[in-house]
Amino acid sequence: MATMPEAPEISVLVVTYQSRQWIRACLDSIYESRIDVPFEVIVVDNASTDGTQGELTGPWADRSNFRSILLPKNTGFAAGNMRGYEQSRGRYILLLNPDAALPPDGMRRMLDFLRESPDVGVVGPKILIETGEREESFRRFPSVLDVLIKRTALRDVPAFQGRLNRYLMRDRDPDATQEVGWVQGACMMLPRGAIDDLETLFDERFFLFYEEIDLCRRLWEAGWRVVYLPTVEVFHQSRRLSAGSIPQVFRRSAVQHLVLSAWKYHWKWAFRRRRR
Repeated sequence: MATMPEAPEISVLVVTYQSRQWIRACLDSIYESRIDVPFEVIVVDNASTDGTQGELTGPWADRSNFRSILLPKNTGFAAGNMRGYEQSRGRYILLLNPDAALPPDGMRRMLDFLRESPDVGVVGPKILIETGEREESFRRFPSVLDVLIKRTALRDVPAFQGRLNRYLMRDRDPDATQEVGWVQGACMMLPRGAIDDLETLFDERFFLFYEEIDLCRRLWEAGWRVVYLPTVEVFHQSRRLSAGSIPQVFRRSAVQHLVLSAWKYHWKWAFRRRRR
């Protein structure tokens, strides 16, 4: 009788879409990780047309712990991760954007932290951009007013500065490990047990944006902690699609998803509060 291959300790999920310029560096960083536990890499491609799929059938295809899932259409970030999660077997799930790169000890440090902190449902690292500057990758949960302040000229009104700084958690030390409201979805690691406590990993109603905020909020509601871990520094090769003001974002094709996801998020959580 054939024996089942050893179950991986970590499943790394990467969802790609038009990611040819980044995916090789992302995968290199995973396979160059200094880690002594078995892991698997599952890449889900959302029907890219820029040559991303060709990168996935290159040297990676020969690795026994690598799989690619080529979807016939762009299903979005949340749904893409769900297709990968459904085929994963790891006790811990690492979600990584294709334009992000792990440091050699990053996966090990996040795993060690979660093993030592059984009440933590997700851990997110410090995110650095190409210039070495830190992205504001952890925040409190947003209200509609918080979003409006951040995205409009209201952010320059002195009366709103305190509220904006509170939402962005600028009152916290970015070099200190700490509990936060939510962490950016470019890189996060979760124990499978925490996901099992939720209705789902991601709510697939979010095509793009807000899915990680919703996830972290559901984790807190289920009794799990969300922690920012700055001892791990992950490089993010491109700015967030949602960066900038509302007029800037409206000039991008992602605007419909951003606005729709914001509406879905605030409606969902207003309804959940009323229901309780």
